[in-house]
Amino acid sequence: RPPRSTLFPYTTLFRSIVPKSGTFTDILADPTRSRVYLTDSLNNQIQIFDTGLQTFLPPIDVGAAPRSMTLLGTNTLVVANSASENISVVDLNALQQVQLIPLTPISATASPLFPSIIAATNNAILFTTIPLAANGTTPGNASPGVWQVNLGSGQAYPRQNLGTLNSAVQANTTDSRAMVV
Repeated sequence: RPPRSTLFPYTTLFRSIVPKSGTFTDILADPTRSRVYLTDSLNNQIQIFDTGLQTFLPPIDVGAAPRSMTLLGTNTLVVANSASENISVVDLNALQQVQLIPLTPISATASPLFPSIIAATNNAILFTTIPLAANGTTPGNASPGVWQVNLGSGQAYPRQNLGTLNSAVQANTTDSRAMVV
């Protein structure tokens, strides 16, 4: 059996447990800044833990119930807000939300769709959606699907040619491919 340091190579990086209240649904490491980001759906924030200082920095306010996030390059964080029909764009240098991108309505009679899982490459930002049910809980009867975010136009729109799966989006940033499974 390999030694513990081989199985858990990061255990020596963290010297203490830092308590933090909230409901955390995603965690993302930022090796450029020695930070870890946590989506806090209870407080509608991104919590920031500085691994060098071993403390939490002031949080970033985002849309309702952030569920998933991804880095776009080294300076931008893109967040799927699962209780609002939008995507938050965060500037990691300024530590603030700089853009709130709404989902383009499909039709006036369609059930609302909420972002779920998000991934980015150099070529695209894709996310899956969850429909709202009639009683206000998810999932509803609308077809979930894969959507794309355009930061330049500030729009998010469905990608019908990618199907209506609602499981996970995986991205490979080395060769700019995205895969939906």
